[in-house]
Amino acid sequence: MDNIKNDKLKVLETRREKYCAQKIDDFVSYCRFTLNKNDLVSWEEVNWSKVFLFTKTPVKGVKKSSVIVNEPLDKNFIEFAKSYILYHYMNGGKKINQRLNIVFRTLEAALLQVNGRSHIQYVNLTVLEQCVVTLRSAYNKAVAHACGKVLEGLVSFLREKEFLIMQSLLWKSPLRAQEASNRLTKTAQEAREAKLPDEESLNAIAEIFALPDDQLSEMDLFISSVFALLMCAPSRVTEILTLPADCEIREADREGKLRYGLSFYSVKGFGGNVKWIPEVMVPVAEIAIRRLSTLSENARTYAREIEISGKGRELYPDFPWYDKEKNIRYSNALCLLFRYQLSASLTTQRSLFRPTATLVSANLGSTEYRRTHSIKTIFDRHGYIGANGNSLSLRSHQARHLLNTIAQRGGLGDFELAKWSGRVRETQNRTYNHVSQEEKVRESVKHGVQNIGIKPENTTPRAIANPSWRIDVKDTGHAAIHVTEFGYCTHDYVISPCTKFRDCINCSNHVCVKGDKASLGRLEATAAYTEQLLEKAKVDMEEEYGADKWAAYHEKTQARLLDLIALLKSKNLEDGALVRLEGDDFTHMKNLTGASRNELIGNERINHN
Repeated sequence: MDNIKNDKLKVLETRREKYCAQKIDDFVSYCRFTLNKNDLVSWEEVNWSKVFLFTKTPVKGVKKSSVIVNEPLDKNFIEFAKSYILYHYMNGGKKINQRLNIVFRTLEAALLQVNGRSHIQYVNLTVLEQCVVTLRSAYNKAVAHACGKVLEGLVSFLREKEFLIMQSLLWKSPLRAQEASNRLTKTAQEAREAKLPDEESLNAIAEIFALPDDQLSEMDLFISSVFALLMCAPSRVTEILTLPADCEIREADREGKLRYGLSFYSVKGFGGNVKWIPEVMVPVAEIAIRRLSTLSENARTYAREIEISGKGRELYPDFPWYDKEKNIRYSNALCLLFRYQLSASLTTQRSLFRPTATLVSANLGSTEYRRTHSIKTIFDRHGYIGANGNSLSLRSHQARHLLNTIAQRGGLGDFELAKWSGRVRETQNRTYNHVSQEEKVRESVKHGVQNIGIKPENTTPRAIANPSWRIDVKDTGHAAIHVTEFGYCTHDYVISPCTKFRDCINCSNHVCVKGDKASLGRLEATAAYTEQLLEKAKVDMEEEYGADKWAAYHEKTQARLLDLIALLKSKNLEDGALVRLEGDDFTHMKNLTGASRNELIGNERINHN
């Protein structure tokens, strides 16, 4: 009987395998011959130009158009991968989540490791667990979390299309998001510091840039000028490398004062944009542009000759376009160079060269390539080392984070900051906001003393006398504030006035101050009154329609009131501590993004049962 049963199970399993294989074959055929009937992509190629690269390992610092096929994804995996990409490319507005590069490589490797074969129908929990292990060990928390979400979507697609032998497979990524950078914890503080440049490296690159032209090599002129422009306005290094030679803009403002800006084409969706340079940085920008223009002058002249004669244009992809999307020709590219022009040991060739972000990063000391190839950085060449004997380094994105943080601290609004940075949405500012909540509270609230009693994780308590919940509008810099009988809420003009106003107990943005006896008294009085309402609602539940909703509301409010009172009476919190209840209730951030912002600001996190 067992043998018969086992035989039947074996037959059923084989049928399922055949069924899944046929479904996948049909999907591949549909994508290859129907979706791609106009030969949108070269199916047999591993590199689909400007769409996707189907290789086992990423090729860093190399343009996809010039990649030599080194090792494509496994033959039993790559056909599905191509179909999945084309399917979503055609149905998703011709946009592909580039995290799929990592997800495909990770999933293919896990399939081979666990099953010994890479067929997509054999994805199971063991394979997915191996993917999680790989993502955790190989990537930072933010990238791993993003890839986990993409993998989660892929698994859902496989299940819905009936491609999986384990047909009921339900999987949710366990990879947690990186802690918000504006939190008060030690982890968040370390994350903020990692994204900002260290003072020693910043001072060193400034001193190098300040040297006369004749004391700098062409490489150092190029690297220091590119970084100087990164410090003039929030930009990506690729945006600097694709600036037109005639990028400088000078216009009079409303008051007749001449302003200086650079004409950019933002990669954040904003399109063409003039980034106006702060007055104090205008001389820096002018010197950097002059140096880059001088370095590229001969190469641009040569490119213009090729445009006229046509001789040699086949050597350069898309010639005469240096960047067609941005309408920049080789002959007008600020950073165009001759090959080996920046080299101190090789002879310059009369061949056009497009500097890459990797070249800049390697000379700033921030890439694995530089470390493994023993490349001397711009700091090494000028004899700069850290106070502890460490090598100095910078990352190109650190300048962008620093400028955004300075602007946030200076009170620049989200709309203006997004526009200055070339972002299409104000929400994109969040990634670059490294102003902690403690700093925001200091700017928003006046307590009548010099120090506010906030104690982030692992810090020494600071006493505060005569706490007050009253705030002065002059100290906040804006009037987007709700003041309640318990405390206050501070918001932003971008956000509409709070629809929860006067229901502040159930708002997770609401902050109370420990030690304000008057507010505590009002809270206790409200709790007593709410208890009466709760009891009444419970009594009416049996006869009055809708009373159950009011009972639930009063019960939740009462629970939060009692928790808040307990915290404000706790001996573990010193007077002046700012307290925000944790929970899954309303916040403006959640209202806008759907995200949960559960947190408690105070001396320490305390759980009350």
